[in-house]
Amino acid sequence: MHGHDARNCRIAGEASQVRILDEPLAAGVRLSNRYLAGRQLPDKAVSVLDTACARLLTGAERTPAAIEDAVRQLDDLEVQERVLNRETWSALITASGLKRSGSRKLPVQGTLTAMRDRWTKEKDLVTKIREIRKKLEVKRRGSSACCWR
Repeated sequence: MHGHDARNCRIAGEASQVRILDEPLAAGVRLSNRYLAGRQLPDKAVSVLDTACARLLTGAERTPAAIEDAVRQLDDLEVQERVLNRETWSALITASGLKRSGSRKLPVQGTLTAMRDRWTKEKDLVTKIREIRKKLEVKRRGSSACCWR
Protein backbone atom coordinates (compact mmCIF):
# COMPACT_ATOMS: atom_id res chain seq x y z
CA MET A 1 0.00 0.00 0.00
CA HIS A 2 1.34 3.40 -0.92
CA GLY A 3 1.53 6.19 1.67
CA HIS A 4 -0.49 8.46 -0.61
CA ASP A 5 -3.35 5.89 -0.71
CA ALA A 6 -3.49 5.63 3.07
CA ARG A 7 -3.49 9.41 3.48
CA ASN A 8 -6.43 9.82 1.08
CA CYS A 9 -8.36 7.03 2.79
CA ARG A 10 -7.80 8.60 6.20
CA ILE A 11 -9.19 11.89 4.85
CA ALA A 12 -12.29 10.06 3.59
CA GLY A 13 -12.81 8.52 7.03
CA GLU A 14 -12.41 11.87 8.75
CA ALA A 15 -14.91 13.48 6.40
CA SER A 16 -17.41 10.74 7.22
CA GLN A 17 -16.75 11.02 10.98
CA VAL A 18 -15.90 7.33 11.09
CA ARG A 19 -12.69 6.09 12.62
CA ILE A 20 -10.93 3.65 10.30
CA LEU A 21 -8.24 1.53 11.88
CA ASP A 22 -5.08 0.69 9.92
CA GLU A 23 -5.92 -2.98 9.28
CA PRO A 24 -9.34 -2.37 7.64
CA LEU A 25 -7.85 0.59 5.81
CA ALA A 26 -5.12 -1.61 4.31
CA ALA A 27 -7.69 -4.31 3.47
CA GLY A 28 -9.91 -1.74 1.74
CA VAL A 29 -7.03 -0.58 -0.42
CA ARG A 30 -5.84 -4.12 -1.19
CA LEU A 31 -9.33 -5.47 -2.02
CA SER A 32 -10.39 -2.46 -4.07
CA ASN A 33 -7.19 -2.80 -6.09
CA ARG A 34 -7.88 -6.49 -6.66
CA TYR A 35 -11.61 -6.40 -7.46
CA LEU A 36 -12.39 -2.99 -8.95
CA ALA A 37 -11.38 -2.55 -12.56
CA GLY A 38 -11.46 0.63 -14.59
CA ARG A 39 -10.18 2.96 -11.88
CA GLN A 40 -6.81 3.57 -10.32
CA LEU A 41 -5.62 3.81 -6.77
CA PRO A 42 -6.18 5.83 -4.67
CA ASP A 43 -9.54 6.79 -6.21
CA LYS A 44 -11.11 3.35 -6.07
CA ALA A 45 -9.94 2.70 -2.49
CA VAL A 46 -11.25 6.07 -1.35
CA SER A 47 -14.56 5.37 -3.05
CA VAL A 48 -14.95 1.95 -1.40
CA LEU A 49 -14.06 3.25 2.06
CA ASP A 50 -16.24 6.32 1.65
CA THR A 51 -19.21 4.10 0.73
CA ALA A 52 -18.56 1.86 3.73
CA CYS A 53 -18.36 4.87 6.05
CA ALA A 54 -21.58 6.33 4.64
CA ARG A 55 -23.40 3.03 5.13
CA LEU A 56 -22.12 2.77 8.67
CA LEU A 57 -23.29 6.28 9.53
CA THR A 58 -26.65 5.76 7.83
CA GLY A 59 -27.18 2.55 9.76
CA ALA A 60 -26.23 4.20 13.04
CA GLU A 61 -28.78 6.99 12.57
CA ARG A 62 -31.56 4.82 11.19
CA THR A 63 -34.34 3.56 13.45
CA PRO A 64 -33.71 -0.12 14.22
CA ALA A 65 -35.86 -2.60 12.28
CA ALA A 66 -37.31 -4.08 15.49
CA ILE A 67 -38.63 -0.66 16.51
CA GLU A 68 -40.06 -0.03 13.04
CA ASP A 69 -41.80 -3.44 13.17
CA ALA A 70 -43.28 -2.72 16.60
CA VAL A 71 -44.53 0.70 15.43
CA ARG A 72 -46.14 -0.92 12.38
CA GLN A 73 -47.75 -3.60 14.52
CA LEU A 74 -49.08 -0.97 16.92
CA ASP A 75 -50.44 1.08 14.01
CA ASP A 76 -52.21 -2.02 12.65
CA LEU A 77 -53.80 -2.68 16.03
CA GLU A 78 -54.96 0.93 16.28
CA VAL A 79 -56.55 0.72 12.83
CA GLN A 80 -58.33 -2.47 13.87
CA GLU A 81 -59.54 -0.71 17.01
CA ARG A 82 -60.89 2.26 15.01
CA VAL A 83 -62.71 -0.12 12.67
CA LEU A 84 -64.27 -1.94 15.61
CA ASN A 85 -65.34 1.37 17.14
CA ARG A 86 -67.15 2.29 13.90
CA GLU A 87 -68.95 -1.05 13.73
CA THR A 88 -71.73 -0.38 16.17
CA TRP A 89 -74.19 -2.84 14.65
CA SER A 90 -73.29 -5.44 17.26
CA ALA A 91 -72.26 -4.24 20.68
CA LEU A 92 -71.20 -7.73 21.71
CA ILE A 93 -68.82 -8.22 18.78
CA THR A 94 -67.42 -4.72 19.18
CA ALA A 95 -66.86 -5.08 22.94
CA SER A 96 -65.07 -8.43 22.62
CA GLY A 97 -63.03 -7.20 19.64
CA LEU A 98 -61.99 -4.03 21.45
CA LYS A 99 -61.00 -6.04 24.50
CA ARG A 100 -58.82 -8.35 22.37
CA SER A 101 -57.32 -5.40 20.52
CA GLY A 102 -56.47 -3.65 23.77
CA SER A 103 -54.95 -6.78 25.28
CA ARG A 104 -52.71 -7.19 22.20
CA LYS A 105 -51.71 -3.52 22.19
CA LEU A 106 -50.36 -3.35 25.76
CA PRO A 107 -47.48 -5.80 25.32
CA VAL A 108 -46.49 -4.20 22.01
CA GLN A 109 -46.52 -0.74 23.60
CA GLY A 110 -44.37 -2.00 26.49
CA THR A 111 -41.88 -3.64 24.16
CA LEU A 112 -41.75 -0.57 21.95
CA THR A 113 -41.11 1.73 24.91
CA ALA A 114 -38.33 -0.54 26.20
CA MET A 115 -36.69 -0.75 22.76
CA ARG A 116 -36.86 3.02 22.25
CA ASP A 117 -35.35 3.64 25.68
CA ARG A 118 -32.51 1.22 24.98
CA TRP A 119 -31.88 2.73 21.53
CA THR A 120 -31.77 6.23 22.99
CA LYS A 121 -29.27 5.13 25.65
CA GLU A 122 -27.10 3.41 23.03
CA LYS A 123 -27.13 6.49 20.79
CA ASP A 124 -26.17 8.66 23.76
CA LEU A 125 -23.28 6.33 24.60
CA VAL A 126 -22.04 6.37 21.02
CA THR A 127 -22.17 10.16 21.03
CA LYS A 128 -20.19 10.31 24.28
CA ILE A 129 -17.60 7.84 22.96
CA ARG A 130 -17.18 9.90 19.79
CA GLU A 131 -16.72 13.08 21.83
CA ILE A 132 -14.12 11.43 24.05
CA ARG A 133 -12.26 10.00 21.04
CA LYS A 134 -12.28 13.39 19.36
CA LYS A 135 -10.80 15.03 22.49
CA LEU A 136 -8.16 12.31 22.78
CA GLU A 137 -7.19 12.64 19.12
CA VAL A 138 -6.92 16.42 19.44
CA LYS A 139 -4.68 16.02 22.49
CA ARG A 140 -2.63 13.34 20.75
CA ARG A 141 -2.19 15.49 17.66
CA GLY A 142 -1.20 18.42 19.82
CA SER A 143 1.39 16.41 21.74
CA SER A 144 2.80 14.74 18.60
CA ALA A 145 3.06 18.12 16.88
CA CYS A 146 5.23 19.35 19.74
CA CYS A 147 7.50 16.33 19.49
CA TRP A 148 8.14 16.78 15.76
CA ARG A 149 9.22 20.40 15.97
